[in-house]
Amino acid sequence: MIDAPSIPHSREAEEALLGGLLINPEAMPTINIKPIHFYIHRNQWVYKAMRELYDRGVSLDIVTLTEELGHIGKLEELGGPAYITSLITQTPNSYHLEHYANIVRDKAMRRNDLKVANMIAEGAFNGGVDRAKAIDLLTENADNNRGAVRLSSGLNEFMDMVEERAMNPRDVWGIPTGIIDLDNRIGGIQKQQTTMLVGAPGVGKTTLMLQAALNMAKSGHAGCVYELEMDMNPRLIARLVSMLVGVPVRAMMSGRMDDHWEKFNEGIAELDRLNLFVLDNPVLDTMAVRADVARLKAQYGIEWIALDYLNLLTDKDGDNSNENTASKATRFRQICREFDVGGITIQSETKEGMKSLVPHLADMAGPAEVAFSADNVFFLVQDPEIYSDFKLLPAKQRDGDKGNAPIPLKKPKGKLTFECVARY
Repeated sequence: MIDAPSIPHSREAEEALLGGLLINPEAMPTINIKPIHFYIHRNQWVYKAMRELYDRGVSLDIVTLTEELGHIGKLEELGGPAYITSLITQTPNSYHLEHYANIVRDKAMRRNDLKVANMIAEGAFNGGVDRAKAIDLLTENADNNRGAVRLSSGLNEFMDMVEERAMNPRDVWGIPTGIIDLDNRIGGIQKQQTTMLVGAPGVGKTTLMLQAALNMAKSGHAGCVYELEMDMNPRLIARLVSMLVGVPVRAMMSGRMDDHWEKFNEGIAELDRLNLFVLDNPVLDTMAVRADVARLKAQYGIEWIALDYLNLLTDKDGDNSNENTASKATRFRQICREFDVGGITIQSETKEGMKSLVPHLADMAGPAEVAFSADNVFFLVQDPEIYSDFKLLPAKQRDGDKGNAPIPLKKPKGKLTFECVARY
């Protein structure tokens, strides 16, 4: 009979960490550990009491710790003064505190992963997976290792980056979308940042996003399109082929290919070469997106993700639609930061915004938190008189030192792609 695996924890590391802190209490602020990271309850109580003493400025030693634990009624329950003494006697020195802390934290993260896995398994059996709660737990888990660090610790790395870029200066230092004026404005799509394209229905938001996705893949940057509006076969592929080589979608869908076959074969061959991934699931939620990004990042090193579109994600934290939308936007940004990818997504526009020639952030559908979670927000607006003329209106730019002038675009009749008509 095979024994079931034990819950991840290390009694030795927990006790060594507590004993080391008693030997060297000045190391307390350098240890990024919370009481909940301890698996053994009495060690949670001891560490919490240590933190309380240190935060109050009280000298931390066996006597003060014993008194504090007695005061909160936990001393006898954890084994009396003898247990506190044993923590020191069993710890040879305090040289390896960071190592002990890493072990304790790693075990805590693994327990959290098991908690999420069990939650999903139980929900799958019962028909009620709480995916929103699961992704929040995973994201929180991923951030547990991080604590504030002295600013000077990042200066050398930053100086190296600036010196390296100074050897080959360029306006686009991120991932180029091929929409030249947009790239020059924001420096390309930046990893760990999100860009939102906002506009009225049918204005071309998806087209512009797919155009950017194709160009990023063509420039050698692997990425994934999460398409919730169209299935991959055949509508999406037809649009991509048309964008690449100009074969009309109608020709491909009707079968009236005539003299388009050569260009069509070129387009199919080029799509086949690209490191471009597509997931066309109409019931996708942020939990599924996160899991897929983790897989693609590990296997293919993707650098960007594109989502069409935010409100179609199926996360539902409650009955309040605004809160649900805000949570989706926040989680999308968290995924980009966690996996070091750039993000593009689409959001709809309010009726008031559709009537305005110069919409603002308040004209985005959903609560204000959606705009807060984005690094860049651009409205795509069509000229009401010249239908082939469009503008990208910047409503928010993380690096906005290039100004807020509109970016004019054209979409020639019979073509799916936008063209830039100015240079910045």
